[in-house]
Amino acid sequence: MTAVPNSCDVLVIGGGPAGSSAATHLAQAGFDVVLLERAVFPRNQVGESLIPHIWKFTDMTGVSEKIEQECFLAKAGSITVWNDKIHQILFSDFGYTRPGLHVERDIFDDILLKHAESCGAQVFNEVTVKKFDFSDSQWPKIFYTDKRGHNNHEGTIRCQYVIDASGHSSFLANQFKVRQT
Repeated sequence: MTAVPNSCDVLVIGGGPAGSSAATHLAQAGFDVVLLERAVFPRNQVGESLIPHIWKFTDMTGVSEKIEQECFLAKAGSITVWNDKIHQILFSDFGYTRPGLHVERDIFDDILLKHAESCGAQVFNEVTVKKFDFSDSQWPKIFYTDKRGHNNHEGTIRCQYVIDASGHSSFLANQFKVRQT
């Protein structure tokens, strides 16, 4: 089991689509990136429909081929009912040449996270960020609990930048008591 390093350029909190995509971009640009995710992937998530615009972002990170290989359900458009009127919307009417997708989020998120790792990001599942100490403005200290291997190991990591992609957890916003719903 690889230990979480003591420092990195950028620490990303959360391994969902935002966190794994940010980690991928930064690793591809040559930054030393560590991503900490509290869950074990693949994690149980509800399916989700994605509009064709998703391909722009998967192309940018280079993960499109891996997503295509999964053979998620392709969607050509949608049908809506509003005020008892049925409306059909085709993505091709808006210039899209690729389909939308209905993805199983556990599989989709796992593909993105593994891709980030294959691009050079250091990914650690079952590591939960606990708090930040910003008293050293150049190298903040982040405290975490590493639950891998059924041992709760407390640790710290220093970084120059932090990306909070913890989703609805809003880790930093909660710590600073600035979260608004």
